[in-house]
Amino acid sequence: MSEEDSPVADQTASPATPLSLEERVAYLESQNEGLKRVGLLGLVLVLMLGAILVHQTYSDLRTSTTRAVTLLNDQDQLSAAVTVDPQGRTQFLQARYGSMASATNLPDDFRGYAFYDSDGVPRVFIGEDKEKHTVFQVLDPGRGIAFNPFENAKAPAAGATPAPGKAPAPQGSPTAKPTP
Repeated sequence: MSEEDSPVADQTASPATPLSLEERVAYLESQNEGLKRVGLLGLVLVLMLGAILVHQTYSDLRTSTTRAVTLLNDQDQLSAAVTVDPQGRTQFLQARYGSMASATNLPDDFRGYAFYDSDGVPRVFIGEDKEKHTVFQVLDPGRGIAFNPFENAKAPAAGATPAPGKAPAPQGSPTAKPTP
């Protein structure tokens, strides 16, 4: 008995008739149009999400306004603060055991940034004085000014220009005590 005569062969469908070239092209074009719609929708969605992300990222930076910033540690205890005093000087304060000591007064002629220790004592000044001279001082409560790179620097005479590469050597020790 051959396969052609078997009852199983009679139950199977006859081979599908091949599609004509025009039918196949029409079928592929309909698939292509569907993919174009899905791709365009996906592109629009990605662009919208990108625009929302950019807006969220940069709009928060431009609209944040505050008078002071307090920093907390992992146990939600006060660790530090950044604030501006009434004269417009920026103060960086450090907390001790979750509490902040009140900051001591700064010199009236100082404008700039002051870094405080956990006792509320200023330790570093970076800024300028009332004559617009640069101020960079490291303070020690016991010794006074511990470091001041401009302590012995002299302003150049009017009209005099120092030779290139020749900076005047600083006079004295940078750890000299300030005069009261």
